[in-house]
Amino acid sequence: MKVLNILYCWVVKKILGIILVLSFFLIGNAYTKIRIIEEERSNDVVYSTVCVDGYKFMTMFEQGNNTESVSITQFYILDEKGNSVPAKC
Repeated sequence: MKVLNILYCWVVKKILGIILVLSFFLIGNAYTKIRIIEEERSNDVVYSTVCVDGYKFMTMFEQGNNTESVSITQFYILDEKGNSVPAKC
Protein backbone atom coordinates (compact mmCIF):
# COMPACT_ATOMS: atom_id res chain seq x y z
CA MET A 1 0.00 0.00 0.00
CA LYS A 2 2.88 2.36 0.82
CA VAL A 3 4.40 1.76 -2.63
CA LEU A 4 1.10 2.71 -4.27
CA ASN A 5 0.95 5.89 -2.19
CA ILE A 6 4.48 6.88 -3.23
CA LEU A 7 3.72 6.06 -6.88
CA TYR A 8 0.48 8.07 -6.73
CA CYS A 9 2.27 11.11 -5.25
CA TRP A 10 5.00 10.87 -7.89
CA VAL A 11 2.44 10.72 -10.75
CA VAL A 12 0.46 13.66 -9.33
CA LYS A 13 3.64 15.76 -9.00
CA LYS A 14 4.62 15.00 -12.59
CA ILE A 15 1.16 15.87 -13.91
CA LEU A 16 1.05 19.13 -11.94
CA GLY A 17 4.55 19.97 -13.16
CA ILE A 18 3.54 19.41 -16.78
CA ILE A 19 0.42 21.57 -16.32
CA LEU A 20 2.54 24.33 -14.75
CA VAL A 21 5.08 24.29 -17.58
CA LEU A 22 2.37 24.28 -20.25
CA SER A 23 0.59 27.19 -18.57
CA PHE A 24 3.73 29.34 -19.01
CA PHE A 25 3.48 28.81 -22.76
CA LEU A 26 -0.15 29.92 -22.80
CA ILE A 27 0.21 33.17 -20.82
CA GLY A 28 2.12 36.37 -21.44
CA ASN A 29 2.70 37.71 -24.91
CA ALA A 30 0.76 35.02 -26.72
CA TYR A 31 -1.62 37.61 -28.16
CA THR A 32 0.68 40.36 -29.39
CA LYS A 33 -0.51 43.06 -31.76
CA ILE A 34 2.10 43.73 -34.49
CA ARG A 35 1.73 46.42 -37.15
CA ILE A 36 4.18 47.36 -39.94
CA ILE A 37 4.71 51.13 -39.97
CA GLU A 38 7.22 51.39 -42.81
CA GLU A 39 9.10 48.98 -45.07
CA GLU A 40 12.04 49.63 -47.38
CA ARG A 41 13.92 47.24 -49.68
CA SER A 42 17.49 47.52 -50.85
CA ASN A 43 18.87 44.63 -52.95
CA ASP A 44 18.66 41.54 -50.69
CA VAL A 45 17.90 43.51 -47.49
CA VAL A 46 14.46 44.44 -46.13
CA TYR A 47 14.29 47.17 -43.46
CA SER A 48 11.03 47.50 -41.52
CA THR A 49 9.79 49.71 -38.74
CA VAL A 50 7.19 47.80 -36.75
CA CYS A 51 4.94 48.51 -33.80
CA VAL A 52 4.75 45.68 -31.25
CA ASP A 53 2.25 46.19 -28.44
CA GLY A 54 2.65 49.96 -28.71
CA TYR A 55 6.47 50.05 -28.85
CA LYS A 56 8.59 50.81 -31.91
CA PHE A 57 11.19 48.37 -33.31
CA MET A 58 13.46 48.32 -36.37
CA THR A 59 13.92 44.98 -38.11
CA MET A 60 16.38 43.98 -40.82
CA PHE A 61 16.14 40.80 -42.87
CA GLU A 62 18.99 39.93 -45.22
CA GLN A 63 18.95 36.96 -47.57
CA GLY A 64 22.12 36.14 -49.47
CA ASN A 65 23.22 33.14 -51.55
CA ASN A 66 23.23 30.54 -48.79
CA THR A 67 22.67 32.71 -45.73
CA GLU A 68 19.89 34.49 -43.90
CA SER A 69 20.29 37.16 -41.27
CA VAL A 70 17.59 38.70 -39.06
CA SER A 71 18.11 41.58 -36.68
CA ILE A 72 15.69 43.48 -34.44
CA THR A 73 16.42 46.63 -32.45
CA GLN A 74 14.13 48.60 -30.17
CA PHE A 75 13.85 52.38 -30.60
CA TYR A 76 14.68 54.50 -27.54
CA ILE A 77 14.12 58.21 -26.96
CA LEU A 78 15.06 60.68 -24.22
CA ASP A 79 12.25 61.83 -21.95
CA GLU A 80 11.96 65.27 -20.30
CA LYS A 81 14.36 64.26 -17.53
CA GLY A 82 16.99 62.96 -19.95
CA ASN A 83 16.28 59.28 -19.23
CA SER A 84 16.37 56.75 -22.05
CA VAL A 85 12.89 55.19 -22.47
CA PRO A 86 11.39 52.90 -25.15
CA ALA A 87 9.76 54.81 -28.02
CA LYS A 88 6.01 54.36 -28.35
CA CYS A 89 4.19 54.16 -31.68
